[in-house]
Amino acid sequence: MNTGTAAAVAAQAALDGYAAMAAVAPGGWRVELVDGHVRVTPQEDAGHAEIVASLAAQLGAQRADAEVRSGVGPVPVLALADAEMPGRVLPDLVLTRTGATTVTAASALLVAEVTMKATGNVDRVEKVRAYARAGVAAYLLVDRHYRSTTLFTRPSGARYIQKNSVPFGERLALPAPLEATIDTAVFPAPVKPNTW
Repeated sequence: MNTGTAAAVAAQAALDGYAAMAAVAPGGWRVELVDGHVRVTPQEDAGHAEIVASLAAQLGAQRADAEVRSGVGPVPVLALADAEMPGRVLPDLVLTRTGATTVTAASALLVAEVTMKATGNVDRVEKVRAYARAGVAAYLLVDRHYRSTTLFTRPSGARYIQKNSVPFGERLALPAPLEATIDTAVFPAPVKPNTW
């Protein structure tokens, strides 16, 4: 079997595994396919939900020309188109142009993830690679463990060329075409910071 055929078989097996898990996962659990691995994670905790709601409110208030899709509204499963390593993710938040009927990784204005104990390393490493490979223009990572917010932009291959981080408590300016500011001072502090 040549390497192209082997990669196609592996990619299809990963998609089949994802579909099987997604069909039987309990309500509220998140099933994703990232970097060739099916990930099943528990429901979000209250602090996670509060940050996602804050992001949705802040972006919604500043971007009347865009639609925020998050845990407080319908979040699409994004198909990350990569022939060798397809992915299916359920982001915490997606910012799209108003009226977009379908959302693809390449058409999303911004994709955001808020870390939880169960997802921190996936959000920090694997999703950075997966989103960059898929052409997601801007990836916002709210890292509760490190108490920082990072905007990754300018995807190139499996990485982002530009990265801008601020610690919780500061404002993060999102450049054009996003043109919004995230106030991280309103994010709740973890009950036990840095205990993950």
